[in-house]
Amino acid sequence: MRYRSLITILICLGCSVIPACENDRPPGYLRAGPVSQFAKSDYRYLPTLAIVIHQNNGNLRAMSTMNPTDLEPLRLTKDAKDRTVLVSSQGDTFSLTGERLSGKDARSLPYYRVRINEESGSKIVYVVVGERE
Repeated sequence: MRYRSLITILICLGCSVIPACENDRPPGYLRAGPVSQFAKSDYRYLPTLAIVIHQNNGNLRAMSTMNPTDLEPLRLTKDAKDRTVLVSSQGDTFSLTGERLSGKDARSLPYYRVRINEESGSKIVYVVVGERE
């Protein structure tokens, strides 16, 4: 009886501390680089940060390139329709806007808030992971 109570308490504590069905990247700031790097292209893939940064009506947006199911980093490739897509090793595919094209989970890729800081006279782009748009 004593062990059953202890197990119940441990399970309840674990459930309140660890979300069972929500995978997300650890919060923090990612330094993406100077604003000028992102002014010329629509989409900029930063594999070392696992982020795609793109412009939308002059505003910068940052999208995670980690599979929301298992936090596996995605890779950039072309699909059968000659579209550039993000693909996981399990075959999940996403468009460059983060929409899931195929796979077992229905979730799209999350977007995070972008912050621009002034550093030594130049504007630097930071992605605030954990703060979703």
